[in-house]
Parts: sequence; structure tokens; C-alpha cells
Amino acid sequence: MYRWLAQHLGNVSVTLKLSIGFSVVLLLTLVITLTGWQGLNGITTRGDTLGAISQVHQATQDLRITRQNYERNHDAASAQAVEKNLADLERQLKDVQQRVAVGEGGNRLQQQAEAADRYQRAFADLKQTTQARETAREALGNSADKAAALLAKVEQGLLQGGDINTFDNAVQANRLLQQARFQVRGYTYSGKAEYQQTALTAIDQALAVILALPAKVPTEHAASLEATGQALTAYRSAVEQFGQAQVASEQALGRMGEQGSVLLDLSQQLTQTLTQLRDEESSHARSMLALATVLALFFGILASWAITRQIVVPLRYTLGAVDRIASGDLRQDLKIERSDELGQLQHSMQRMTVNLRQLIGGIGDGVTQIASAAEELSAVTEQTSAGVNNQKVETDQ
Repeated sequence: MYRWLAQHLGNVSVTLKLSIGFSVVLLLTLVITLTGWQGLNGITTRGDTLGAISQVHQATQDLRITRQNYERNHDAASAQAVEKNLADLERQLKDVQQRVAVGEGGNRLQQQAEAADRYQRAFADLKQTTQARETAREALGNSADKAAALLAKVEQGLLQGGDINTFDNAVQANRLLQQARFQVRGYTYSGKAEYQQTALTAIDQALAVILALPAKVPTEHAASLEATGQALTAYRSAVEQFGQAQVASEQALGRMGEQGSVLLDLSQQLTQTLTQLRDEESSHARSMLALATVLALFFGILASWAITRQIVVPLRYTLGAVDRIASGDLRQDLKIERSDELGQLQHSMQRMTVNLRQLIGGIGDGVTQIASAAEELSAVTEQTSAGVNNQKVETDQ
């Protein structure tokens, strides 16, 4: 593998090798940056989602507080506060639903939306029953006042007539009526269902005495007593209507409390789920960042080593060849396997070595020829000298 890589890199220019090396470094840096950015973005998104869920939780608690205020005050301002908190809760639930996938808690968000819808319907029922209860309370006051006023009129007439026995009967009826009103007030202000029967019993006792009075008093009071009985009957019906509205209100409040608890529980569950997912993503991001760093170091070192060998090793080989040439050793040829700048330098060194070798070889041949010619010239000179000596000897003789 390395030989194949070295062979192909050997044909690449040094400029391109360096560019590849720097590009690898930049690419690895970019990979590390993207890995860290992706992990940070995931954690930030989870944090924003948890913040939105916290707002849902806070809105649910605010809704509970405003519902308790409405339960205590039963006024329009409290009702508007509940409706406003319900609208805020629905808006925040929709915002969280856009952030959370189905598998990450979207089912719980859907359950929260359904619970909020049931809460709203229960509150609508509560407003209706509260209105009915207040209407019944108003009817209680009107019918009781009417009955008391009519009975007082009868008492006044009997007192003026001087019939003490019939007057005592009217006084007893009035006393029973006041006792019934007292029992009804205790029931309506407490709202306890067990007090309703006591109030109804007191009304029935007063009604029985009043219905029996026409037979004991002069006939001119019969119409007033009949109207008093009708008012007291309406009073009893209003108590029953108040009781029905009170039971319906308690049921609506119970449903609202139940759905409020469901909303809070689901918010806590969703917070736990997303917190766990955030921790898992944080751990995954750290692992990916560590892996990217290790891979970056590995490939960076590998690229640095490969490029260094692609430049330094052939450069040292070329420098060795230059040293040999400088020392006069022209016997070795350079083995050239690359075509980059260093390969081109080696080609030039090889041509120089060959040319020097040829030049020195030519000079050696010329020197040999000169030496041969000198030897021949020396031999001719010796022959000439010998001939001259022989002639001299012959001349002397």
C-alpha cells in the first residue's frame, strides 16, 4: 500500500504535495470544528426545549393558582385570569410540540394538549354551574325575603286584630322561617352537601306550619299565607337547585384538579426524558469530538510522515550522489523513479554524471594518445641520436 502511494506521490510536484498536506490539516480542523459545533448545537437545542417545558410547568402552576382564586372569588376578573392562563398554556404546548419529536416525548405532549382541552371544558362547565349556583343563591334571597315580608304582614294584621292564639301561631311560623333561613345560610356558605338535608328539613317544617295557618286565621289573611307558602316552596326549590349546581361545580373542580395534576406529572416526565436525552447527546458529542481529534492526529501524523518521506528521503539520496560526484566518483548511476522536482533534479544529476564521465573518458583517451606519440617520438629521437653517433665515429676514423 505504501509503495503504491509512494509511487503515485513521487509523480506529484512538491508544491502539490505541500498543498495536499496543508489541505489535510485544514480538513481535519474543519472536521473537529463541525463535530464540536454539532454537539454544541444539539445541547443548546435541548436546553431551549427544557426551558420551554419549564415554562409549560410554570404556566400549569399559575393556572392552578388562578383556578383557586376563581373558586374563592367567583368574579369575572378571576375567570378572565383562568382563561388567559389556559391560552398561554396552549400556546406554550404548541411551541414545545414543534421542538420535540414523537419518539422523544411527543406522545406526552399530545397527552398534555388533551389534558389542557379537558381542563378547558371542565372550566366552561364550572362557569355554567357557578352561574347557576349564583342564580339559585339570588332566588333564595328573593323568595325568602318575600316569604318573610308576607308573613310579617300577616303577623301585623293578627296583632291588630287582637287574636293572641292565632298571632302566636304566626309568630311560630315566622320563627321556623327564620330558623330555616339560618340553616340555608349555613349550607350555602359552607357548601357542604351534608348540610343540605338539614336546611330542607327546616324549610319543610316552616312550610308545614304556614300551610296549616289558613285554617286557624281569619280568611282575609288566606291570600297572603298562600303567597307565603308559594314563596317558601320556591325557596325550597332554589335550595335544591343550589345543591345541584354545587355538586356540578365540585365535579368540575375535581376534573380540573385531576387534569392539572396530569399536566404537572406529564411535564415532570417529559423533563426527565429530555434531560436524559440531553445527557446522552452530550456524552455522544464528547465521544465524537474525542474520536475526531484522535483521527485528526492520526491522519495528520500520517500525512506529515508520508510527505516528509516524499521530500526528505529523495533529497538525501540526491545529496549523497552530489557528494560522490564532488569526491570524483562517477561510477554509480542514479536510480530515478519519480518525476517531481526532485526527480527532475536527479535526472539533471544523472546527465551531468554521464557527461562528466564521457568528458573524463575522452580526456583519458587523449592523454593515452599523447603518451603513445611521446613514446614514439622518444624512440625516433633515440634512433636519430644513435645514427648521429655512428656517423661521428665513422668521421673520426
